[in-house]
Amino acid sequence: MKATVKKSAYKALPQFQLASFAKNVIASMTAGAEYQSYASKVQVLQEQTAVFEDALSRAFHGGADRIAQKDLAKANVLKSLDLIAKELNYLESEDPTWILNAGFEPSKDTSRRLGDLQPPTNLKAAPQTISGEVVLTYTVSEPKRVRTNGLEYSLDAGATWNNGTYSTGSVIRVKGLPPRQAVQFRLCSIGSYQRKSSWSEVMEMFAI
Repeated sequence: MKATVKKSAYKALPQFQLASFAKNVIASMTAGAEYQSYASKVQVLQEQTAVFEDALSRAFHGGADRIAQKDLAKANVLKSLDLIAKELNYLESEDPTWILNAGFEPSKDTSRRLGDLQPPTNLKAAPQTISGEVVLTYTVSEPKRVRTNGLEYSLDAGATWNNGTYSTGSVIRVKGLPPRQAVQFRLCSIGSYQRKSSWSEVMEMFAI
């Protein structure tokens, strides 16, 4: 059975949640290289969402004109979402990840297809000429399902972990590490709806 965008999911959202939903679709499709052909439609949605948010704020203070403007802005956002959803449906197959990675909810059960993400592998680190700077390289285990990869590092042999940075690719540059100290690194992959993999194997190096 073909997976399609569940339009009723976003059409039933309260107004403020609809604005947040649209912004998530914009961020997801802008970040995904596979959605570059949708760039013009995503740009229109972004502009309409900004207008909608402004109209929501103005309508909060009441007034028939302001409420009418808000309703029109909402209709424009829904129209753009429907247009993008229609084109996503045209290209979709039984695999719902194409829809999920675009920020939409698929109309079919995805529990069997969307198990736990696999963590990055082959983590390697190369110290740079600048003190406290390291370049990490790794392999993304499931690139089609991963939206970004998050880094943590430890300065006390794994007793505590600090938030690092994020990367949508397979390289992360880390800056500001304390010099002449052992540092441990680990990574996890993050997919749609904040699905997260387990942590990768820990890699340790001595920062210069």
